Amino acid sequence: MRKLSEAEWISRFEQVQGRKPKPDELQLAYQSGLIGISKNYNYIYILLGALVAIVVGIGLTLVSSSMKNVKQTKSSATVPSSIFSSTDKASASSSTSSTGNTRTSESSSASIDTPDANHAKEAYTENPRWTNDKASRLASLMVSWGNQMNQPGYKEITNEASSLPIRWMSDHNQTVDATYAANGNSSSEYTIVSVYERWENVSVHRYFFTIKKDGTPFVLYSPTTNGGVYYVKETENADLKSGYADIVNN
Repeated sequence: MRKLSEAEWISRFEQVQGRKPKPDELQLAYQSGLIGISKNYNYIYILLGALVAIVVGIGLTLVSSSMKNVKQTKSSATVPSSIFSSTDKASASSSTSSTGNTRTSESSSASIDTPDANHAKEAYTENPRWTNDKASRLASLMVSWGNQMNQPGYKEITNEASSLPIRWMSDHNQTVDATYAANGNSSSEYTIVSVYERWENVSVHRYFFTIKKDGTPFVLYSPTTNGGVYYVKETENADLKSGYADIVNN
C-alpha cells in the first residue's frame, strides 16, 4: 500500500469528514504509517546527522590537543638539576660583578673633584647661565646706562627680536649662529638671553645680549630699521660691555 503524503492525506480526510483534521488526528496518521515522511524530512535528518558528526569530530580534536598540552607541561616542568646549578653559578658571578662595579663606582665618586668632559657637559646643561635675578639687574643697567648716554627709555623686546634671523654687518650673507634660551644654555655659538632697543625719530639702537658657547658675555649692536633681518656687529661701547659682563660672571 502506497503511503500518502501529508497533503494527500489531509485532502482525503476533508473529502470524507468534511473538515480539516485536528493535530492529534494528523499525529495519529503519522504514527499509523498512513502518511509517509517527505523528502524534505529526509534532508533534515541527513543534515542533522552531518552536524552531529562534525561536533563529535571537533570534540575529539579538542580532547587530543588538551592531552598534548598536558604532556608538554609535564615535560617542561621536569628540569635537570644541572640547569639550576648553572643558574646558581651565573647568579653568583653576576653578584660578584655587581660588587666590583659598586666598588668602582665608589672609587669614581671619591675622585669626582677632578672634572672630566662628561662632568663639564652635565654642568653646562644643568646649571643655568642666565636667571631672573640677572635679567632684573640687566634691566636696571639699561636704565642707568641709557640715562648716562642721554638715551632714556630702552625697552625689552626679547620675544619679538629673537624670532627674526640675524646676520653680520660685515657679510650680509652670513647668518649669525644664535639661538634664544631663557637659561642661557644652547648648542649655538651665541645664546641670546635678552634684547633691548630705543627708537629716536627714524633711527634705532638695538642690543642683543648674548653668551657665547665658551661662556663669554657678548653684546651685539643692530641699527636695522626695517626688513625681516637684523644686521649686527659687536658693540663698541666699553661701559655697556663691562656692565653686562659683571652681571653674567657674578
